[in-house]
Amino acid sequence: ADSYTITNTANAIVKVFGTVTVGGTDYPNTQEFEVDAVAETNALVQMEADVVCPFPGATATLSTEFVELIDPAAGSGTHQHQISILSIDSGNNIISGGSATTTFTLTGRKSVSVTLPADTHEVRCIIFKLATINGTFTDKVRFRYPTLRLDGISAETLY
Repeated sequence: ADSYTITNTANAIVKVFGTVTVGGTDYPNTQEFEVDAVAETNALVQMEADVVCPFPGATATLSTEFVELIDPAAGSGTHQHQISILSIDSGNNIISGGSATTTFTLTGRKSVSVTLPADTHEVRCIIFKLATINGTFTDKVRFRYPTLRLDGISAETLY
């Protein structure tokens, strides 16, 4: 995918791409979101990309390396860091049973996998999602190297 979509229902976000320093370590090629939440109720910040992937039966794995997360106690402490992968049909509908989500509280490489069902036309890679943002805070999440991997594809299925 050569583009992505940002969904933001919080007060504001500031996006930065480049090298960041966390705990004295430099992390090049890092996407940073500074979330400015002001009296939020179930707000959302999400980055996603759709990738054409018509390979039913293949296993799709999305992974992203997180180098810093929003403080778990920020605001009212209800927010959740997630990555997801969704199977989408040619009508742009999410296919039942073709989705998976990983919720996490620690940094590092996080991944999620799903076996692509029949009628899969593309996968929606939710590279980062901060869900159920409540209260007021300003903090940053930083991540890099989102990767989509497909397993179980023979050369014959590509054509």
